[in-house]
Formats: sequence, C-alpha cells, structure tokens
Amino acid sequence: MRRGAEVSAKAACIAAAAAALATFSTERMALRDATMSKNRSEEQVKLESLEADLESVNPWERVVKLVDLQQEEGINVERIRTLLIQLKNEKEKV
Repeated sequence: MRRGAEVSAKAACIAAAAAALATFSTERMALRDATMSKNRSEEQVKLESLEADLESVNPWERVVKLVDLQQEEGINVERIRTLLIQLKNEKEKV
C-alpha cells in the first residue's frame, strides 16, 4: 500500500517535470526565435544606414555618425567634438 502510493507519487512528479520541461523548452525556443528576428531586422536597418552613408559626399559625416560624442564623466571630448563637427560641415576641398 505504501509502496504503491510512493510509486504513483513518483510517476506524478516525473510527469509534471516532463510537462514543465516541455513548456520551458517551447517558451525558450519562442524567445530565441523572437530575439533572432529582432536582431536580423536591426542588422538590416544598420546595413542600409551604412550603405546610405557610403553615398555621402563628405566622409566626415560618416565619422561623426560612428563616433560617440557624448561626454563621459571625467573625460573632456569638447575639442574633438568641435573638430569633427567643423570637418563635417566643411565643403569637400578635393
């Protein structure tokens, strides 16, 4: 009697664990697919942006877009920021 109850409880726990594992696996795959799709679309937008920047006459416009000019604490980027903005706004001298 006691052995039968233990066997049935063990079987119930195994079934519950299998169901939980299947649910976890399904959710994980759905999350992974959503992340992959999001990353692909972001990469496509980034590549289109880079291709559009290649067509730009002034190469310094690309540099300004690629460089992070936000000032961090303790680092003075004002001089390089003004230089890059000046170069970007100059007409091509070639």
